[in-house]
Amino acid sequence: MKKLQTWSALTLAALLTACSNNDNLTPSPANGHYTEALLFNTSVTNPDGKSGVAYMQAINDTTSATYNNRNAEPIGYETALVVQGKNIYSMPSFMGASKSEVTRWQLNAQNKLVKQAALAVPAASGAAEVLEISATKAYLTCQGLGKIIVFNPQTMTKTTDIDLNSYARTGAVNVGPAAMVKRDGKVFVGLSQFDNTYKAAYKSVDLVMIDAQTDKVERLITNETLGLSCATRPIDASSIFVDEQGDIYIMCLGAFGFNSDYPGGIVRIKKGTTEIDATYRFRLDETAIDGLDVRADYVVSSYYAGNGLLYAYVSVGKLDPKFSENPYIAIVNCPVTIDLKTQKITRIKELPIGNPYSTGVCKYKDMIIWGSTNKEATGFYYYNPTTKKVKNAAIKTVGFPGFIYHIKK
Repeated sequence: MKKLQTWSALTLAALLTACSNNDNLTPSPANGHYTEALLFNTSVTNPDGKSGVAYMQAINDTTSATYNNRNAEPIGYETALVVQGKNIYSMPSFMGASKSEVTRWQLNAQNKLVKQAALAVPAASGAAEVLEISATKAYLTCQGLGKIIVFNPQTMTKTTDIDLNSYARTGAVNVGPAAMVKRDGKVFVGLSQFDNTYKAAYKSVDLVMIDAQTDKVERLITNETLGLSCATRPIDASSIFVDEQGDIYIMCLGAFGFNSDYPGGIVRIKKGTTEIDATYRFRLDETAIDGLDVRADYVVSSYYAGNGLLYAYVSVGKLDPKFSENPYIAIVNCPVTIDLKTQKITRIKELPIGNPYSTGVCKYKDMIIWGSTNKEATGFYYYNPTTKKVKNAAIKTVGFPGFIYHIKK
């Protein structure tokens, strides 16, 4: 099911008021060097939706345009990009269709992607996420190995492994380390605990807490009372984050909507504790979506805007009667706002519902940019949450827009 999860209407001649010329990325005064960029990836799938090729590229402005992949860099299919400061990491394909290495890139002054170095990883490692601990140490979660590779991001050389397989639940293929976040010198790592169909093997939310200095696992954090499972989405760094209060929020996948006994939802670890807050019950099967008559299965991707507000894609399998037939091409990704404080979910009716591969969400100035492949178009939509105005498919892409990130150099 991780294969399912590594995933815009008419072009307007002028930008809406919400997307004025002031929104464009502009070169700095010194020699026309760009100080920011929009980084995105696209997936070009085969007809069955299960396989294909993927690319990444960076662009200099937000004016309307169509981008093909002629000048893009190929990356692993069914994976996402990870941005850590100036470093951009691309992963090998989960299906083994690309070279088994994690590559570190940076943008030059003209926003061209320049390869810095690469870390060789075992075949079928399921390399998922990178978290930089310091200038000379980073963690790489490997779903297929049940391990975290510790490496030097400057030289892209391995230093050691953190083996987590002893924490695997009965019925799980392996423990499946996924997305990570660092707080107060500790690294919190979500554990997928998938069975051989990539669904939850056990109804529990499991994470490990690692001391970032010693690389030692200090404890297993688990909860079996909330009815949730599969902590974090392996290829989505936003599926675990620390808010401005120091609370950690964790997206839980359950069974991706294929088994109602394993719902998705959100849990938290409050500041000053290392336990999942048993009083914070945010299950998607128990939460209505304002503006939609069916409920969500899990949070696909998100951008945290502060003050408890998430802009997110949620997967709603019941929106497409053919979802169970071919979930790879179903139109089920619904753009919403999620209020983490009130636990209210509201559909953003101004934006279309798209397919599972189109998951990009990021903020740029007063806009939220959304990647979408829907019944009308493919590309990135500009949405102003204050005015509710939308520019449909402002940036059109060749391939499904699965990731977007505003980089400040």
